[in-house]
Amino acid sequence: MGVLRETLQQRQEFIGRDNPRTLYSLSYLAEISFDEGDLVEARKLYEEVLAVRRRVLGEEHEYTLETKQDLGRALWEQGDMAQALLLLEEALKGQRKVLGEKHKNTLRSKQYLGEIIWEQGEKARALPLLEEALEGRRKVLGVDHHRTYLTLAWVMLVKQELEDENYLMAWERFLAHGSLIEDGNDSKWSCG
Repeated sequence: MGVLRETLQQRQEFIGRDNPRTLYSLSYLAEISFDEGDLVEARKLYEEVLAVRRRVLGEEHEYTLETKQDLGRALWEQGDMAQALLLLEEALKGQRKVLGEKHKNTLRSKQYLGEIIWEQGEKARALPLLEEALEGRRKVLGVDHHRTYLTLAWVMLVKQELEDENYLMAWERFLAHGSLIEDGNDSKWSCG
């Protein structure tokens, strides 16, 4: 991380703190901090990136929305559920408007929100978001993509906890055919 911090420092000095390349370096450093488990540093860096992007790019710019999503995820991991939920809801609302329902970041926000809402015990409220994320990922990424599988696992978990009797049939169909599509008819695809 030393080289990245040095690059960031040089960019801040020579091209300015608000330059897109500087913000990219800062955001990347936040992501690395998050991945390494340094949530305090990740949060601080994401907050800095978000403040600049809000000021320079505006609330509804794709990068601002993505930073809200990233900061929301960091807050969630730190246990600040209320603030995480607020930021992720803002991100999803903006992403739906600016990027559309099937954009990868919109789908990711749906997934994160579904997981947080589930974690708070609101399983019935979480399920529609997770199902939307699953349907979108299936169409955009394909059935065999690892993120599609991850979302499928969440949908099945929530359905099981809600005692939805159809979840087992859908799960067995997926395991047997590598897909939840009945009779190869894409339009009939569902989890139950």
